[in-house]
Amino acid sequence: MTSQLVTVGLPFAHTPREYLEMAIRSVFAQTVDNWELLLLADGAHPELEERISQIGDSRVRLVADPVNRGLAARLNQVARLAAGDVVFRMDADDLMHPRRLERTLEEMRRHDVEVLGGRAYAIDSGTQIVGLFREGGIPADRAGFLKSNAFTHPTVAASREWFLANPYDEALKRSEDKDLWLRSSAHTRSAKVDDVLLFYRLADLSAGKQARDARYDRRLLRRHGPELVGAAGTTSRLATSYAKQAVFAGLTGLGGQSVILRRKVTSLDSTSLAEAGAALQMARSAAVPGWLG
Repeated sequence: MTSQLVTVGLPFAHTPREYLEMAIRSVFAQTVDNWELLLLADGAHPELEERISQIGDSRVRLVADPVNRGLAARLNQVARLAAGDVVFRMDADDLMHPRRLERTLEEMRRHDVEVLGGRAYAIDSGTQIVGLFREGGIPADRAGFLKSNAFTHPTVAASREWFLANPYDEALKRSEDKDLWLRSSAHTRSAKVDDVLLFYRLADLSAGKQARDARYDRRLLRRHGPELVGAAGTTSRLATSYAKQAVFAGLTGLGGQSVILRRKVTSLDSTSLAEAGAALQMARSAAVPGWLG
């Protein structure tokens, strides 16, 4: 248990009910219980709202809006509505490791930071573990954030005050996290730990999704690149982005999703896979008051 109240902010829109239910169960599976779960329905189907309304636990709060305003707007709303001192990010198709809240709070105190992220297991559309998500550390300078997202976004937790002082750009429908790190890194105490805190769903490896992400990344390059790497450096990175997009489209067109997946994950040995599988089973099967089964 912890005496510090924390908020788990979980916006959802058109998430499959099965995924949303698993995400919610993973909050109930946590090893600490002084949390509130703030669920923001972002133009979601009424069936999902009805399912959430069946939960019989005062720690769960549903805020519904029939208008889809996008992830960045909902994350800013989470910060405004949160009652907890620390706000945990979460996507509606992911699951938290049962020790995520406990370990994050411990590491935030140990490192004395405002923002903390961790590692993530990759899971597929069938909620099977496919490996450890490949990711680097925090860049040494702001220019490094042009290449790296620094954090797997749903693993991030930060103080409520930090989120309020550093809002997301609501005009961005993609890459809102990368923009946030580019703007805030110079004045933020942050850390990234090796603890695996999340089961991150890699369900969409389509060329269309990658192209949308790449367009927003290039938007950020044009916005921040000239200051950080100069005009020539920006032009070079833009060219690299277009080339990567073409390669990705070619691979997916040839059925090369397995190649793409291998570039995104590291295989687990049998012991690590068994430990991850046990944690995933605990996360996805936790009892929720008011839900049968």
